[in-house]
Amino acid sequence: MKRLLSLTALMLGSYGIANAQFEGNVYVEDSSVTITESGDKKELAWCGGFNNPQFSLADLNNDGLSDLVVYFPDQPYIKTFLNFGTASHPNYRYRPQYAKNFPICNNYLIMRDYNRDGIMDLFHSGGVGFTAYKGYYNGSNELCFSLYKGLYYNNDKKTIGWVNAEVNPGDIPSIVDVDNDGDLDFLSYYGDGYYMNWYQNMQVENGYATDSITVRLADHCWGKMIQGVLRTHTLGIYCDNSALSRTTDDAGTSKITDGGNAPCLLDMDGDGDYDVLDGHRAFDYVVYLENSKAATGLRDSMVYQDTAWTTLGDTVKIAQWAAVFHLDIDQDGNRDLLVSPNGTGGSEDYRCVRFFRNIASDSHPSFKLESDSLFTSEMIDVGSGAYPFFYDYNRDGKPDLFIGNKGYYEKSTGLYIGSVMYLENTSTPGNPSFSIIDRNFLNLQSKRFRGISVGIGDVDNDGKDDFVMGHTNGYVDYIKNTAVSASARPVWSLSSLDTVRDFVKDPVSCNGTAVPVIYDMNADGVKDIVLGDQSGYLYYYQNASTTAGSSSFVFTNDQLGFAKVDPEKVTVGNSAPFIGKIDNTGRDYLLVGSRSGRLFRFSGFEGGAIFGYFTRLDSAYSNILSQNYRTSSFLSAPAVADIDGDGKYEMVVGNTHGGLFFYKQDKTVSISETAAGSKTISVYPNPAAQQLFIHQQQTKFPQHTSVIIYNTLGQEVTRETNNAENFTISISVAGLIPGFYYCQIDQNGVQTSIPFIKQ
Repeated sequence: MKRLLSLTALMLGSYGIANAQFEGNVYVEDSSVTITESGDKKELAWCGGFNNPQFSLADLNNDGLSDLVVYFPDQPYIKTFLNFGTASHPNYRYRPQYAKNFPICNNYLIMRDYNRDGIMDLFHSGGVGFTAYKGYYNGSNELCFSLYKGLYYNNDKKTIGWVNAEVNPGDIPSIVDVDNDGDLDFLSYYGDGYYMNWYQNMQVENGYATDSITVRLADHCWGKMIQGVLRTHTLGIYCDNSALSRTTDDAGTSKITDGGNAPCLLDMDGDGDYDVLDGHRAFDYVVYLENSKAATGLRDSMVYQDTAWTTLGDTVKIAQWAAVFHLDIDQDGNRDLLVSPNGTGGSEDYRCVRFFRNIASDSHPSFKLESDSLFTSEMIDVGSGAYPFFYDYNRDGKPDLFIGNKGYYEKSTGLYIGSVMYLENTSTPGNPSFSIIDRNFLNLQSKRFRGISVGIGDVDNDGKDDFVMGHTNGYVDYIKNTAVSASARPVWSLSSLDTVRDFVKDPVSCNGTAVPVIYDMNADGVKDIVLGDQSGYLYYYQNASTTAGSSSFVFTNDQLGFAKVDPEKVTVGNSAPFIGKIDNTGRDYLLVGSRSGRLFRFSGFEGGAIFGYFTRLDSAYSNILSQNYRTSSFLSAPAVADIDGDGKYEMVVGNTHGGLFFYKQDKTVSISETAAGSKTISVYPNPAAQQLFIHQQQTKFPQHTSVIIYNTLGQEVTRETNNAENFTISISVAGLIPGFYYCQIDQNGVQTSIPFIKQ
């Protein structure tokens, strides 16, 4: 029978006496490790993959070259790429350190120079619709941003007071100079998705300073068109703008509604007005709408449409909600088109960036399809959901790399078909490197599994390592190793896959998204199976066999060690476990990836102690991906090994976008930090209503011990410093909102983190 446990019991039982030590950032990100395929170097290998990217150009380091900024609305997450080329021949390289200077963006990220100072500014929805940030360079010549304001108008007599310039959640608006007066205007579809609003920037008209934006609602139906539920727009529509006055002031309140559009405005025919390339969530094609304002001298009016626009014979479309970006990606002076899916699921993943090069001029463009996988072909990108695993497959003493996945999106069926990529370790000491050998290892794609995560180990007790696979549906399969000996290169053949589930009477499985680890958990000499699960807990199947060449897996526990990732998410978590050595201490740890992107580290299972509570040592190990845990589904899946034989460990972490991030051990963990766990620190009462007490049994807390309380977003909510040596410290929690918190105790740089509940 599967156990159920309340959140309160979990906190008190599993974590109430947990003694976590803080070792600082043991790992740091490193994107320099060489990846080749057929002799060609993958220049963007470790940037983590793309799925639904939005693109902007900006000079990130103030060197006069335009760099690349890529935003992912499903996280939200920003990746930055420096241009190491020239003004006309860009060479983009992943440099994640510049992303830290960006605000947390919502729904979209558009970079434009609104104040015309030569520095790119930033716009995103900000919960308002349009929120503007001013760009500036800090002392290190890094592009940074300061909040300017959200955009509101008050010139509509049908409304009362100030109303936000609206962008439907999920939409990408257009920010261009529609009236050609020198300042940027703002266009987006109205809440019903039918009409496009024009929010006119009155900076020039009112004679305001260039470092300002003041908008009025200038047109309820810009372009004289209505977008219906189909691709076809209704043209020649007139709407009543009589209630719109010519003036507006500057202030704010709010309203937000719903939508599904990504209009891109550009002058396609060189006549001086803005045409539209329109993407919508209901269809794959891009609709082209031609504007006749220049010809008539009247209001912007769409007079022609192509509901399946083609350019030079290539149809411009992409599975689910095509978004078009008009920018000079090849920096030849003529803006190109990039087309990518704006949807967050059920859409292209590896082939998610269509590049249409402008082969004519910026004023009279002509676009030619150059690639359907721009940038992703230079990455480690396995479609959606990457699950790495290290194993010495070719028996040369170096751990090779296998990468399973949720799957590659298959447009004809809408399914994600799983596969495994195999990379051979070509490292020399101090110089880690890999070569992509097989993108469809063992031809597993032919079996059409929904997701494959890899775990390799001896599950049938014959001394040879078998190939174990977890699937999205929660089931586990394996392929028997039929090599002549354990030291020989494994022989895994699909011919043995047909009988895989017969090796247990009850299939090894979990609720969903199974991620297997083969490890002797109970220290009885035979390998067991631990499964990561979509709930965030770990399933444990004990191998009860005592006969060589046979296995008997018995379901034992669906909450192993009560080790749950993302504890603030009660029913989800997507645990992705790794068990083994992760630093120079020589200890095995349980390191578990999560849906939020954080890595959770546990101990307490050593020596077969599997029926108690594991000790959570970290909830964001080395701060890897911890900047993303505000989001809902970034996913992390870790694998660790010393890949180049230099005595230090390396870590790769798979993510939702089908890519990997690479980290190297930068810090040697000291014995004192490892021994810090011998001190017993507890917090009580738990839950706490008014006062929380922190007690250390063996030694007194030193003077200047700090107690800091964080909420589940990692934000500090209160702090106190102990000014005297004693065994117990108290801190008031009366002012905290009821919920889940972390109490961090800092004793002269040695930090302990213990969760508690505020009643």
